[in-house]
Amino acid sequence: MVNKEEISPRKKLAVVRKINRGDLGPSEAARRLGVHVTAVRRWVSLYKRDGAKAFRKPAKPAVYTDEQRKAAVLDYLSGGGSLRAIALKHGLRAEIQLRRWILRYNTHGDLQDARKGGHYMGNVRKTTFEERLEIVKLYLDGGQSYSSIALKYKCSYQQVRNWVQKYKKMGAAGLEDRRGRRAGSQTARTPEEKDRDEKAAMRKRIHDLELENAYLKKVRELAMKHRYR
Repeated sequence: MVNKEEISPRKKLAVVRKINRGDLGPSEAARRLGVHVTAVRRWVSLYKRDGAKAFRKPAKPAVYTDEQRKAAVLDYLSGGGSLRAIALKHGLRAEIQLRRWILRYNTHGDLQDARKGGHYMGNVRKTTFEERLEIVKLYLDGGQSYSSIALKYKCSYQQVRNWVQKYKKMGAAGLEDRRGRRAGSQTARTPEEKDRDEKAAMRKRIHDLELENAYLKKVRELAMKHRYR
């Protein structure tokens, strides 16, 4: 298939005008040019929005503020339209840019540019066990996606997905926050946790025996010293 970037702006403009006149359909145009039909449809949408200048190579890459990026992402996540519709609405040339912003927002919770001193981790909101359980049940009841739930509860797409997967595997116990808890201090939820706890218990028993042996050895040494005085 031909790289769509190799097609000249003049040819793109000519094709779009033929499509708009009804002389050529998007699918046939895509076949003749050797590109995917979605590329042709994007050209048509760009021409409708920007006219002939849509096919001129920009002097420099477009720069978007964090507010503009977030507005586009939230517009899509709240059901404002398709990727193409939202991209056009917010002045983007391609849906792939919007896809990247959505992925970053869902994964890290923010859209700051690391090159400008920002970070990708964002401020992850702390959630209670009850909130996590409510979120999981809302997803399992159907009708809402990870993205829409993440938006509603102000957490990340990845968090919602992880909680759902843990709930399916371990039940409500999978949603417990066990960070900072000593291994074996709580009931194991999976075979892997049981094996980990058993190994931790074995290491503790060995450590305790070593301490006991060291103590008894010291006691014997002191007793021998006392006997020969």
